[in-house]
Amino acid sequence: MTTTGLTLNKAQIAELGGVSRPAAAKWANAEDFPKPVRGLGTPNSPRYKADEVRAWMKTSGKKIVGDDAHRALWAAMNAWRDYGLDYRDGLSVVTSLIVWRYVSDPASPGFHKDLPAQFYWQSWRDWRTSDPLAEIQRGMEHFEREMNQPGLFDSLKDSSVARNPRDLRDSFYAVLDALDMITPGEFSKTFEVFYDRMTEATGKSAGEFATSKELAELAARAVADIPGPIHDPVAGTGRLLLVATKEGAARNRVTGQEITRSIRSMALQRALLAGVHNFDLQLGDTLADDAFSEGHAQVVVMDPPYGLRNPARDLTWDQRFIFGAPKRVMDLAWPQIGIWHLGPDGRCACYLPTGSLFRGGEDARIRQDMLKAGSVEAIVALPARMATTTSIPLTLWILARPGEAADPSRVLLIDQADHGDRPDRTAVTIDIAAIAEALQAWRRHQTVPENMPAASVSVEEILTTGGNLTPHQWVQSRAEAPKANKVRDQITALGQSAMSLSDLQLQTSVEIRTRTAPVAQTTVGQLIKDGRIEQVRPKYRVPESNLATEGIPVVTGEWIRRSRTVDSFVNPELVEQPVFTKPGDVLVQTLGGLASRVDEEGGRILHTSTYQLLRVFDENLIPGYLAEIIATEHNLNSHVRGISHRRVKIADLPVPLLPRPEQEAFVAVLTEIRALDERARALAAQAQAARNVLAEAVAAGAAHVTKA
Repeated sequence: MTTTGLTLNKAQIAELGGVSRPAAAKWANAEDFPKPVRGLGTPNSPRYKADEVRAWMKTSGKKIVGDDAHRALWAAMNAWRDYGLDYRDGLSVVTSLIVWRYVSDPASPGFHKDLPAQFYWQSWRDWRTSDPLAEIQRGMEHFEREMNQPGLFDSLKDSSVARNPRDLRDSFYAVLDALDMITPGEFSKTFEVFYDRMTEATGKSAGEFATSKELAELAARAVADIPGPIHDPVAGTGRLLLVATKEGAARNRVTGQEITRSIRSMALQRALLAGVHNFDLQLGDTLADDAFSEGHAQVVVMDPPYGLRNPARDLTWDQRFIFGAPKRVMDLAWPQIGIWHLGPDGRCACYLPTGSLFRGGEDARIRQDMLKAGSVEAIVALPARMATTTSIPLTLWILARPGEAADPSRVLLIDQADHGDRPDRTAVTIDIAAIAEALQAWRRHQTVPENMPAASVSVEEILTTGGNLTPHQWVQSRAEAPKANKVRDQITALGQSAMSLSDLQLQTSVEIRTRTAPVAQTTVGQLIKDGRIEQVRPKYRVPESNLATEGIPVVTGEWIRRSRTVDSFVNPELVEQPVFTKPGDVLVQTLGGLASRVDEEGGRILHTSTYQLLRVFDENLIPGYLAEIIATEHNLNSHVRGISHRRVKIADLPVPLLPRPEQEAFVAVLTEIRALDERARALAAQAQAARNVLAEAVAAGAAHVTKA
């Protein structure tokens, strides 16, 4: 039998080395680079033995940054696309195999000693069968039956891999090879990191049952002070339930229900790796047939499906819906189910879309009845893009049995909708610890947090608006409003800034006269051709995904236009042949407009050919003059090309050949004008801020204004 082990294409080699794909392609063209594996890949996308690639990288002094299990699993699973497998199948198979190695490998902390030796985990190199997957599945079936773990490996059984007649041998060996890289203490970590990467890469296709790490942690910590059994009526892959189990105390029973067999299987796998053994996860439709009784849990957590339509079912006589049975959208069915499962003094943490806070009709009637009954304890409005499956903003509802909310006559409303930080282009983070502490403090002492936008609003007031629970509607309290002394200080500072601006004047003494003789003209292109300046371009583009919040600053359009300081950085080790700017370099933006700037300090990385770099060698040409003279409104209007993407060809831009003293005078005046412009803009911004502070203070009743 011929086996290949783990193989990599050029994209996976780039990830292994933490470099761009063109850089990996350049490696592959080296004479001493390993040869492609025959019979694998395509002429345009050959595959190379991973062991040989790693050896070459070490010999060649290349840094290996992706040599760990979850990256290797990702690379191996990517190869499955050549065999027609989708990511959902890959996720189901890989997570099942991680768990199988955990229970079947004698070196693993989760090894079951009662497992027959014939099913022990072994390297793919030791298999004596042409179908190792079938052998592994027989071991899984034995484990489920003998260890009383029914459904643990259903996700693999339900995948097309288990039924696919195609020869997946080579790609399957690659997965086994990657699984061998998991160290004994990192099974759970590998599972979670691989799962998160899969859901982030595929969105809803693989993550429709997944709760993001941030949402899981927030809900878990919000109810961590409530001890006792915990339940999730829509458990999905189990992350929220298991995180809340870990955060809380006395979780002597962990229960849940999930409608999809393969997804329930992943939740069982998560629980096994997390060491949660008192786990009872039933398979079934919670709406149609709830598997658990009333009041059996002290804590309920859930991240239900949003916007689910009533499946033509009359819920009028369903005893769980004491505040009203939804007839169309089922959003407000879930809080009621959560409350129904609570025991005395229990709490439910439930995520719902923002619309559930203010929609009219039957939703409004249900909200009003929940408020009147004293079941709504707190509402937290969250920023958009915190969920895995949707970009819409969500809200966290904290609920209790009727009359058992911390203060049945009032509701704590926290507005975090505009307070998230976005450290990269997808994720949003909030201060989870502060929000959780605020919710617990309200529960213990009915205190309103002062370190975030929040308000305690009476149920009576909320009912006058039809039960509108949107925090932003109510968090306009005196506590949030600017104090009178802050308004006074801001207006005083504004007056002082205005006086200082009135004293400014141009310091450079210049004389502007009509020019009588024509000026010799050239172009940027001719200057480049003559060797007076050099146009520098990056050979390889740095992908947006490699940009970060620390490292070496990169050139951006905002920086060139002076509209923002540099806020994008990159690790230079991830850049193939990086182009660093030098002091005096002229950076030009020619796409979508025309702007230029001299880099006085240097040391930035030009990461894309979207921006042009001009390096001046002629001592008679001042870089500041070149930057100012080419980025004029006339040049933009005269040389722009294209309609949908307005672009200026930099080589065509004219440059008057002025004597150096005249260039110096020109640059000096423009430098002062720009400084005045910046001061004026700062004053305008300060004036707008003072206006806003004054208006907010007066509107909130925190200050009143009279003439002195």
